[in-house]
Amino acid sequence: MIYLFLKRIVKWAFFFFFRQKVVGGLANIPRNGPLIIAINHPNTLIDPLLVASQIKRRVGFLANASIFINAIVKALFNYFWVIPVYRKKDVKPGDVQDNESSFRKCFEFFDREGALLIFPEGTSVNELKLRDIKTGTARIALGYEALSSFNGGLKIVTVAISYSDSLRFRSMVSLQINPAFEVKDYQAEWEEDEDKAIKSLTTRIKKELEGQITLTDDKEQEKVVLEAQQFYLAYIDPLASKYYNLKASFDYRKRMAVSLRVMEKENVKAYDHLNTKLDDYFSSLSSLKLTSGFFKDSFLDKRPILVIMGYLIQLILLFPFFVSGLVFNFIPYRVPLLLFNALKIDIEYRASVMLLGGMLMFPIYYILNIFVFRYFISADLLLTILFLFAMPTLGYSVLFFWKIWQRFNRVVHFYSHIDSKLRNEMITKRDDLINEISTSLTAI
Repeated sequence: MIYLFLKRIVKWAFFFFFRQKVVGGLANIPRNGPLIIAINHPNTLIDPLLVASQIKRRVGFLANASIFINAIVKALFNYFWVIPVYRKKDVKPGDVQDNESSFRKCFEFFDREGALLIFPEGTSVNELKLRDIKTGTARIALGYEALSSFNGGLKIVTVAISYSDSLRFRSMVSLQINPAFEVKDYQAEWEEDEDKAIKSLTTRIKKELEGQITLTDDKEQEKVVLEAQQFYLAYIDPLASKYYNLKASFDYRKRMAVSLRVMEKENVKAYDHLNTKLDDYFSSLSSLKLTSGFFKDSFLDKRPILVIMGYLIQLILLFPFFVSGLVFNFIPYRVPLLLFNALKIDIEYRASVMLLGGMLMFPIYYILNIFVFRYFISADLLLTILFLFAMPTLGYSVLFFWKIWQRFNRVVHFYSHIDSKLRNEMITKRDDLINEISTSLTAI
């Protein structure tokens, strides 16, 4: 009961937190029977909450033992079937790393036909790559099946998570769920060579995840991929932009990464040349305080006075809603961000702190506002309900107004500070890059 209640709250929180969410392959999750859900891990606490909130089954979690900080936390985690796993750095000096008790709890959970969520990478880092897959998932799966002579019915399903920007509020996310497979398929390998079976199963998990996510070798290559994707979707195929077709946008990014990795290995000179041009173009945009959209032909062909007037009308009409929205939403939005800055924790936890802090702050703040409304304005139930729904709606108007305001400022800056010479230089750079990318990345 508590689990289902919290699941609904988390699902609603994600509805507001993400601008767009795509989930593919939900039917691949078995409705019953023991199950391991193996997931890549780019975004700390967001990842498990996101997956658990999207699937119908109740899930348990395998988590680092370091978060089991006291008896209260342990009791809470036990209720939600959060099973600790001990890494080398979680073990005190002189103690032996022993996960036998953790394995037994996993097996007990499977005996109850539980679905266990596991991150095979072991750690969470904000990057476009799949880190080394640990063998723990395969050891748990094969160990459980071996106890029942491979009649336990345990299945594994892999889930690939991709973010447009894992650190930002109102970013976009994609979940792709692969078909489930039976651990029993590895019985013959296990009986022949246990280590070989563990490696084989680990390799399969790795390949299934790699097939669904963007892969880069390092941060420098990641930067090139993201810039190439942004340029390609801005000028070459705008209809596949993440704002129009999120799945297509992620597919482009994935294929672009493959092409760039091949290019770097086979023709490093061409790769460096493309990297230099991309870096120069986006550095120029940044120094001019502009975005890619200003050098699209569709924008350049517009009449300046009509563009400015269009934005001004929107700002005037939205301003009253913006002010009201700030009153009811600024404090609960701002507090989690201040909390993150005060904690001075790793940047990977930014989205998690924002989400969990917002889940706490917004209900409290809305309840206080409802109390004030009913006490000072009206105790009418219908008006109170309307007021409740108005607060988050006004919050959206704040976001919309702020984006329009930013665009308006950039538009004014563009028309007042960017002369024809600068425009022509940027258009020349744009056209050169269009030709460069169109010929270099033919696989896209």
